[in-house]
Amino acid sequence: MEVAGVPLFSFISLILTVVALIIDIVGFASPYWFYKTYNGIASKAGLWKTCAPDCVNTENPQSWQEAVQAMEVLGFICLLVALVVLILKLFVMKDKQMLKWVVIGSLVGAAIFILIGVCIYGGEAEKELKENIHFAFAFVIIAAILAIIAALDEHYRRDHAKYGETMTTFGDYGNVYMMDDLTVIKKVKFQNYDCDIDNTEIHICTTFFRGGTLEDLLQSRMLLNPVIVQEYLLQILDAVIYLHDKCGIIYLYWTTSNMLFLDPVRKHILISNLSLSVPSNTDFDVGYIKQSLPPCLTPPEIMNGDDSLKLTGVTDCWGLGCMTLEMLIGKQMWYNERHYQKTKLIEKIKTKDISPQQYIHKHRMPEIFHSVLTRCFEFDVRNRIGCEELQNQLKNWKYN
Repeated sequence: MEVAGVPLFSFISLILTVVALIIDIVGFASPYWFYKTYNGIASKAGLWKTCAPDCVNTENPQSWQEAVQAMEVLGFICLLVALVVLILKLFVMKDKQMLKWVVIGSLVGAAIFILIGVCIYGGEAEKELKENIHFAFAFVIIAAILAIIAALDEHYRRDHAKYGETMTTFGDYGNVYMMDDLTVIKKVKFQNYDCDIDNTEIHICTTFFRGGTLEDLLQSRMLLNPVIVQEYLLQILDAVIYLHDKCGIIYLYWTTSNMLFLDPVRKHILISNLSLSVPSNTDFDVGYIKQSLPPCLTPPEIMNGDDSLKLTGVTDCWGLGCMTLEMLIGKQMWYNERHYQKTKLIEKIKTKDISPQQYIHKHRMPEIFHSVLTRCFEFDVRNRIGCEELQNQLKNWKYN
């Protein structure tokens, strides 16, 4: 929920800070900390003036009075700083999360200084002054309380998020990614999610599967029997074809850590983590996906793509091929080039200085996998094998 383009809780923090500042000005500047009537004549006094009934500046204040004045002035300055920084954070420098802590620190500091001044006044002032305190004394206490509430509101407001697609990012990008996230979540009819009240963060709840991940299995076995690879791939292809045909989603995030086993028997494998998935045949943030996907999984069309790029299900066969190769040889794609910087590695892939074919031919594997992997790794997406054709070939293969 937003008010004038500002998230609700941010707006509440702003209002509390403004009110606290106004009340504090009235409180520490007014000559109404003390009020008493003598023989029908009103006598009143504050931190700066004494009126009986004419007002005069307080001259030669006692040391405790100077301490109270100093604390209240510092409290006012902290409140003013908090308001200015909060306005900058909400309207000018939205992505500077450090400002949040400046605001919180200033609000807490203001409350501390104000209350120290109040305590000094209550402890050191003459008995007559303490017994006849008036509204200005109460006002500064109220201002301190409002400052604390505003600080707590700012602290607990969930305006931070992780940069990505299952969560969100900061500032103006947040609304863009939130919409992308909700599009993917709704397309797969996923129910166990919740958005916070500011619409800046998505919370995902998933079932815990006791079988661990495909990555765990590979770490314990190094590589898998081709028959087991076939069995897993057929299940995975069922899932990804469903994403393509029924949900209009391109999966993309083909890491072994995203493949989950239902139970310790490890017969049933599931796809998880749609954090880098994108809608098919639709514009998406190519630059973000390019930066977020590991080079070993990034299809050439994304590496070379611009903002007008639209993906189809064939794109997923590149990443699926990378994961299949890892299951068969126990190493990720581009393992031998892992010492390269990411930009250099991407450039070598784009210029075809290195090719997936070098990994296929270096390792012994059934001919079917030589064939399908060669077609998975076609740089030209028009020549690449599709998921349905890949599934059919694997179904018809029998290991001798």
